[in-house]
Amino acid sequence: MANEEAVLGKKPMIARANYVGPKKDFMTVEDLLLPLSGDGDTVDMLMISLDYFHRD
Repeated sequence: MANEEAVLGKKPMIARANYVGPKKDFMTVEDLLLPLSGDGDTVDMLMISLDYFHRD
């Protein structure tokens, strides 16, 4: 799973997947995962942004 990879790898990730949901005009979803650390070493937070891409 992308969340676990971002935490264990301690580096930002982008994950893409086909959109599955009620909005028929969306085709894919892209997640930006940014690992954050309160002590500068251990990842203890993730900031996640989602972007939905429309069908053309």
